[in-house]
Parts: sequence; structure tokens; C-alpha cells
Amino acid sequence: MIDPGLRKILEENLELSRENNKLLHKIHRGAIWGRVFRALYWLVIIAITMGAYYFIQPMLDGLMETYSGFKSGMEGIQKAGESIPNIGDLLNQ
Repeated sequence: MIDPGLRKILEENLELSRENNKLLHKIHRGAIWGRVFRALYWLVIIAITMGAYYFIQPMLDGLMETYSGFKSGMEGIQKAGESIPNIGDLLNQ
């Protein structure tokens, strides 16, 4: 038979092992949920970014068209200014 002192130590060891096992399972479960929520977090951020781009894209296109029109208008003004004779040249004539 097993010595009563040894039996008590074995029972305490078994109880501690079971408690450690429960804690390890909780830690593992927490790590899994942490990974799931981290993945969901990044998916939400990516989805919001893509959705914002989708809704802002028409406005950006309009801005680019306005900028192109402004740029071509400025180029037209510059060409018109180059075609006008200098005031100094007119005075010398």
C-alpha cells in the first residue's frame, strides 16, 4: 500500500495539475479569441477604407476634372499674355 503522506502529496499534486490544466485552457481560449478579434479589427479597418474610397472616388474625379480645367485655363491665359506685345515695345515705336 501507499504511505499516507505520499498519498496526500500525490493528491495535492493531482489537484494542482488539474487547476493548471484549467488555467492553460483559459489562456489558450483567450489567445484564440484575441486572434479572432484582431483579424476582425483589421477586416473592419480595411472595409471602412475601401468603402470610403468607393464613396469619395466620384468627388476625387470631379476635383481632378476641375484642376485640369483650371490648369488648361491658366495655360490659355499664359499663351494670351505671351501674344500681347510688350508695353515697352509699343512706347518705342
